[in-house]
Amino acid sequence: MLTLAAARSRANRATPAAVYDSNWGNVLDYLKFDEASGTTFADQANNTFTAFGSAAGATTYGSPFSPSGAAMVLPSAGSYLLADNGLCELRYSAFTLEGFVYLPALPPVGNSYCLVSTRPSGGTASGLRILVANDGSATASAWNSSGSAFGAITTSAGAFTAGAWHHVAYCRSGASWYLLVDGTLAGTGSSAASDSVGAPGNKLCFGRDPSNTSLDAVGAFSSWRFTVGVCRYTASTAAPTSYHSSLLSADSDPLWAQVASLVYGLGGDGQQSLIDQVLPAWVIANGSPGAVLPVSSYQDPSAASGVSSNGFGQSDNTFAWFGGGGRYINTLMGAIGDQDFTLEFLIAPGLDSGSAYSYGRMFELGPNATAGGLWVVRSGSSNPVGVLAQVYGSGYSNISAGSPAITFPNSVWHSYALCRDGNTYNHFYDGVLSDTITNATGHNLTQLGMHLGGNNVGGEFMRMRLQNFRLTVGTARYASDYTPQFSPFPNHG
Repeated sequence: MLTLAAARSRANRATPAAVYDSNWGNVLDYLKFDEASGTTFADQANNTFTAFGSAAGATTYGSPFSPSGAAMVLPSAGSYLLADNGLCELRYSAFTLEGFVYLPALPPVGNSYCLVSTRPSGGTASGLRILVANDGSATASAWNSSGSAFGAITTSAGAFTAGAWHHVAYCRSGASWYLLVDGTLAGTGSSAASDSVGAPGNKLCFGRDPSNTSLDAVGAFSSWRFTVGVCRYTASTAAPTSYHSSLLSADSDPLWAQVASLVYGLGGDGQQSLIDQVLPAWVIANGSPGAVLPVSSYQDPSAASGVSSNGFGQSDNTFAWFGGGGRYINTLMGAIGDQDFTLEFLIAPGLDSGSAYSYGRMFELGPNATAGGLWVVRSGSSNPVGVLAQVYGSGYSNISAGSPAITFPNSVWHSYALCRDGNTYNHFYDGVLSDTITNATGHNLTQLGMHLGGNNVGGEFMRMRLQNFRLTVGTARYASDYTPQFSPFPNHG
């Protein structure tokens, strides 16, 4: 049975089974705010938020959805909620920031309340925010790294009223910006499509603009969702009447309880956060993994399978791009030990696979040359990229053919899976069993740190695009040829 190093609540998955969100793979943050008490808050992937002042779960103002009337309440100035992780480097991505807010009173004359902000506390205040003024009008704005504003929209007076719950949504699609209140398109804005919002390290903050602390809000919050790579609304629509769904589709995974990590490859040009459906977000190390390249440089996921889609058919690119100069790391998974497992992902190697990227890490478990580790790497400077897999006990031990049995053509999407079944390691290329090795050495995988795109010391980088990364611990999902999945894996059982 899988044991996670950090206990993970899946309460945010408790939505009606008949409600699904096909864009769930693009959700950066989702907070239901259905806690009736306490100061502990976390999003759908257990990324934590710190409560300041008197911010807490409470039933003071009720909630539009919670049976207990629970919501996250900010009872006075100086109370706010700030994300512990900086994930909101939107750049020029499409996005939708939306949620419900209750203001017991409108702000004093001459002042405004900040509902939500991604702006930092110092330096150039890049990011975005949504304000409500004394007359009930709302203003949403964005800033670039130079502090220049764009995408600003102000509604008419009375859009917000005191003593009532309101839904607000701020959206971008290229050069077009939209602001909706209670489902009504309240205003539009524009900017250059290349205008970049925020930078790595920007944090989501509720009830305060860290760049201007005179705008602290007093009120309550419920069901807030931040979607990156997708502009959900461009015209008036019915406002949500229940918690936002956190189920991707009707498809379920009977082995969901054994999934240790699931990453779709959060999309949006320039957005580099890597959100895990099971673990807290992956952290960027050794600089940026890379800038997003034009999608025309790559085939759509599995043209070979007859599937014609751009990033799983979404309007933006839902993959992680590794440019050969950085990696992602997640240290919060429990040890695999001697259990069976399945490691699988979609990969399109980079156009440049020169010798500088020899033994580039597609996946690494644990530090180099450390007992209990596992590596799936590029075999030397092979071009196209050949797959070499190893475990480490008292030394390196191959669990794939010495002369690569699997190679990935550059710039083309393919599926790869590695299954351990007892002492047997089976490798699958586009669903075909292509390499089998029986090796009893180094079976106890005790290491915890997972790396994508590079090793633990900042080397052996891999140029690639990655999608649909899933690690299942406790079961070898495949023992013979199968049909690989070129659409997002289910995120529930």
